[in-house]
Amino acid sequence: MKKFLMCLIVLTLLSGLIFSYGLQVKIPDASTTWYKGGEYQIVWTSDGCQTSRFKIRLFKDSISQSNLKEMKVTDDNKTSWEWKVSNSLETGKYIIRVKTYENLCVGNSKVFWIKDNLSVGTGLAQGMIKKIKIIAPNYTSAWKEGTSNIIKWKDPNTVKQTMKIRLFNEKNQYIYEIKTVLASNVKKISVGRARSDNISKINWVIPKNKFTIPGFFKIKMISVTGSVLGESDKFRILGETDKWDFGD
Repeated sequence: MKKFLMCLIVLTLLSGLIFSYGLQVKIPDASTTWYKGGEYQIVWTSDGCQTSRFKIRLFKDSISQSNLKEMKVTDDNKTSWEWKVSNSLETGKYIIRVKTYENLCVGNSKVFWIKDNLSVGTGLAQGMIKKIKIIAPNYTSAWKEGTSNIIKWKDPNTVKQTMKIRLFNEKNQYIYEIKTVLASNVKKISVGRARSDNISKINWVIPKNKFTIPGFFKIKMISVTGSVLGESDKFRILGETDKWDFGD
């Protein structure tokens, strides 16, 4: 009887380890606040977890079926998802759970907050109030690996944010982190004799052999809390010897 109980305990512990292996929810974290009506990025890692797609669940206060508020299933096995926060949700503490579609791996976020919409002109460093417009690249752009290119954007917010500039493929999969831009380090562009305080830029040298090209891509600007601040048009990235004419 004692041997049976010991085996049962060991099997239970092992099954728990297998079930949780390799999947970690990175965003949202304990410092995150989402606001109703906003769009926010959920990001996770899934090392060692084989799956065709993921299930995402939103729970209020704690993980239990009675606290389940919303659920989504991703289109494929990408490890990020944009979540639109419903205005019908109660304010309070929430947890995101991500599972492989086959339920072999699971990961939970830290507890974070969902709050009511912010008023325009207040709390811009936390809430997603006004969208950043990415001017370059645009739908006519065809950039090549190994070359230096300018990412340019217009930010209508008076309070600037530290943000991550990320590359996504045409399936909306996050594939590469371009740069983290500190609010205090953003370069402004002078237009003629007048200084434009809401247009900024960075140079990006496209690395070689980091992602599959040629192909279509998008650039997104993500706040430190995971909100999608801005998104570029779809554009092309080509290999060094690839040729492409606008209109193809």
